[in-house]
Amino acid sequence: MKLANSTSMVEVAAGSGVAPTLWGRALRSPPHSLEASVLLTDLVPNPAKWTELQEAHPGYVSFQNSSVDATNLAAALPRDNTRGIRMISLALHHLPPEIVQGLMADVVRTNSALLVSDLAPNLGGVLWNFPLTMKYIVAGVRDHGAEVLQDWWGPLVFLFMPFMGWHDATVSVLRAYSLDQLKALLQKVPGGENYQVEVFHSPGFGRWMQLPEIFHSWFHLDDPVIQFSWITPKTRSASAVE
Repeated sequence: MKLANSTSMVEVAAGSGVAPTLWGRALRSPPHSLEASVLLTDLVPNPAKWTELQEAHPGYVSFQNSSVDATNLAAALPRDNTRGIRMISLALHHLPPEIVQGLMADVVRTNSALLVSDLAPNLGGVLWNFPLTMKYIVAGVRDHGAEVLQDWWGPLVFLFMPFMGWHDATVSVLRAYSLDQLKALLQKVPGGENYQVEVFHSPGFGRWMQLPEIFHSWFHLDDPVIQFSWITPKTRSASAVE
């Protein structure tokens, strides 16, 4: 963030807004202790959830309560918010290549940087993302199941949840963009030759599922769960987030 000359981050396609809020909290905590702030945006805003996050994290979480096109931030946001660092968390795989290219073009046009956090496209994800997803679904049912059952459609959610979890978890991995795909899209953007894509990864599925260390090298359990793609002008590098 220091090399990017910005401590403000604009999350596009923010959805629930939880992931970028966690980024903000992590960057404001030791050892980073940066004055990071997060602006939540989406084509379809989620003001009810974002207000909860803003109240829970006062001073560094805000949101735009109007539609924001990630391929043209200047149309909806003040100029100061169109430069610096943009993020998109666990959403890029939902976007077709032409929209991803448009997102990159807007980043290049405004001399910004983009951090993409998404599922890593690997065999481990195909094999293990569903069990990992079910782990969090079960935790969600345990904590909020009674609330869901208050509605007439609640039992249907529990009936179809395993299928929905399998479909979303597996298809999402298959749709995730690889490093080569991101580089190819960037090369199609005017000025994209002046940008670079660097990738770093989260720990593997074995650690996320809290399995004993001895199993982590089995059946692709050591494949990373999340791929972080840092798209910046070539004068910057991944160390900018340190």
